[in-house]
Amino acid sequence: MFSIIKSVWPLLLGIFLLMIGHGIQGPLLAIRGNVEGFGPETMAWVMSGYFIGLLAGSQFNVLLIERVGHVRVFAALASLISASLILFALSPNPLFWFCLRIIIGLCFSGVFIVSESWLNHGAPNKFRAQTISVYLIIQLFGMLAAQILLNSADPSSYILFALVSVIVSFSFAPILLSVAPAPIYQTAKRLKIRELYKTSPFGCISMIFFGGISSLLFTMSPVYCTEQGYNTYQISILLGSALISSIIFQIPISWISDRFDRRILIVVCSIFGAIVMAFNFFLEDTFFVKLILISLI
Repeated sequence: MFSIIKSVWPLLLGIFLLMIGHGIQGPLLAIRGNVEGFGPETMAWVMSGYFIGLLAGSQFNVLLIERVGHVRVFAALASLISASLILFALSPNPLFWFCLRIIIGLCFSGVFIVSESWLNHGAPNKFRAQTISVYLIIQLFGMLAAQILLNSADPSSYILFALVSVIVSFSFAPILLSVAPAPIYQTAKRLKIRELYKTSPFGCISMIFFGGISSLLFTMSPVYCTEQGYNTYQISILLGSALISSIIFQIPISWISDRFDRRILIVVCSIFGAIVMAFNFFLEDTFFVKLILISLI
């Protein structure tokens, strides 16, 4: 396991830096949008731009990797993410932000394809879940660092946008300077959605629900918090608590998933999350209660 991590550490370091940019854009835009007077409906479609780009990029970026390889695609897309982050501060316009969110979503789609295919190429099956778990922990630590960074400057200024842009710019340096070989791209047969569903119906359905829940949690919860009058520190604490609990449970869940039926594990975790959410209707609507519930989710 250690040898696998050692061989892909430049990729993991690059992902960590990129996820700082990924983790800060949601709460930062929510707070800045509130300052600019954007309502929750406006911020909802602004935030949705990321997922439009993510969906489009899942098709477009495969062609890029096939043409120029993993390393060049990672570096090019990371540089576009860096540029887009600083452009948010230039013009607080909902339509402009929506377009930038599409670009960022498209770029992150390619980054995820590159990094996860790279890890799958380098990890044998018996260590695959643990390797992906380490990768997810690195992602979560990057997003957690973003919540800390969120309190370092005034969100109404350009400083945070510029700072995170610089951090993301450093993300492709470890990969470009690494002597470790990148995986050779292997052309695979493309699956239509219907074919994918036939291959793994449970996986398709569960990912649809997971995508909806995670998008609401990390994009619209900061918007909700600003509408409730929470300050920057409280928003970062709420999101940070969700990330910390995710980090804590990654290792035991990955260990279990390597030894038991993963479908059963997904069902058990989903039922637990639903029970936790049900308590939201019966408990007092306070910051502390929301902190506990979001941590358990």
